[in-house]
Amino acid sequence: MTWRLWDIETKKELCCQEGHIAAVYPLSFQNDGALLASGDLNGVANVWDLRSGKLLVNFVAHRRQCIAIKFLPNSYQVATGGDDNQIKIWDLRKKKCVHIVPAHFKLISSISFEQEEGKYMVSTSYDGK
Repeated sequence: MTWRLWDIETKKELCCQEGHIAAVYPLSFQNDGALLASGDLNGVANVWDLRSGKLLVNFVAHRRQCIAIKFLPNSYQVATGGDDNQIKIWDLRKKKCVHIVPAHFKLISSISFEQEEGKYMVSTSYDGK
């Protein structure tokens, strides 16, 4: 499956990237725009170098689906959320999961961070009441 990078002003495609076996859902730019994180419905999260177009890191992030993905403000960690009801924080330098948050009772649908330090995280789910 693919994701595409576009120049909004020129309406031109800058990159078409294949590399996921399943449908790609969440995407997140690193703060400086050099890296892109992507997740798919097989639970895989990838981090891409947009300057070279190369895959840098590949994680099996969740059991089945990686529905949410977000770079932390520090730019070297990525949070993923999936249908296992957990948020996982991945360290790109160590290439491993460094935190697991049992966040909800149903799948994690989005993640966001306070942008100054990343000290606070907010997540959404289909928990209901």
